[in-house]
Amino acid sequence: MDSIPLIRTAILLRFTDFSDQIGAPTERWLDQANLSPVLLTNPERLIPMVQSAIFAEQVARAEGIDNFGFLIGQSTNLTHLGQFGAMIRCSLTLYDLLTTIEKTINLLNSGERVSLRWSTDALWLQSHLYALDHQAHSQAQCFSIMAYLNVLRMALGPTWQPPEVHLTTQHNPALLDCNGLEGVRISFNQPCNAIKIPREFVSQPLHPSSTVPGQFEVLHQSAPALDFLPSLKQLIESLLPQGGPNIAQAAGASGMSVRSFQRRLANHGVSYGHLVDEVRFHLAAQWLKGESAPITDIAAELGYTDTANFTRAFKRWAGVSPREFRATHQGSG
Repeated sequence: MDSIPLIRTAILLRFTDFSDQIGAPTERWLDQANLSPVLLTNPERLIPMVQSAIFAEQVARAEGIDNFGFLIGQSTNLTHLGQFGAMIRCSLTLYDLLTTIEKTINLLNSGERVSLRWSTDALWLQSHLYALDHQAHSQAQCFSIMAYLNVLRMALGPTWQPPEVHLTTQHNPALLDCNGLEGVRISFNQPCNAIKIPREFVSQPLHPSSTVPGQFEVLHQSAPALDFLPSLKQLIESLLPQGGPNIAQAAGASGMSVRSFQRRLANHGVSYGHLVDEVRFHLAAQWLKGESAPITDIAAELGYTDTANFTRAFKRWAGVSPREFRATHQGSG
């Protein structure tokens, strides 16, 4: 897949909330992972997956919690996953729920692929976090498997145990003694994460929550892009509130070296600076067409610490000041 892996902030919030609860210096570790607390204000915001996984690893190592991701996944349910979780809760049966996840996981996480595999006596729910290293980002892998197990327990009961679980991570004794996996056969160093669901449970009816037609339109419209340039623009947009993202930040969030990142841009015939300007102008024009957002707030959202710098940049893009643009185009968005 060519795109930059992005996730909804709702996932990172599970880790930052837990970090706060155990008294860890959350903001320090966010800064070390090149993530700003500003990004946490909107659970539906798209943020870089790789840096979020790095944050999880840093906290786990610093606090000495080998099963950090597992513990967080254990306390995660669909209500924590925003609009995506609400959409999944509309499923009619467990099979309907699983096929919905398989088809729409990219709305929550563009760095993951989910597939269903039938065997003689069971259905395997398989998850592949293809954008992450299996060993370097083990906390994200463990979070994923436990979060999926909680989804299954929504249908099969809070104490349901799968007969078998596969993990891509190395052998971890801390997982074998965890509450919630007693008696489960766990296989490590597998090609993908997977949970075995006996065939007789697959058709289990659910009690779907009510929904309104079009309720999830925004979720689909804001989904992570599946191509490089559109996903890079989404990445730039997500990083703007913490200041104008430089090329090194964007490369790191993309999981590439600066040289590889520049080569990818050259192959697409664009410069990084031009893309940042394009994203900033598009957002500024969109917000200026509205009536409520003060220009100082727009400048801050675009990563400008000085409104005058935003005004100069906007004049360079449009030939007029933000105020003149608003007076001409207000209400046309």
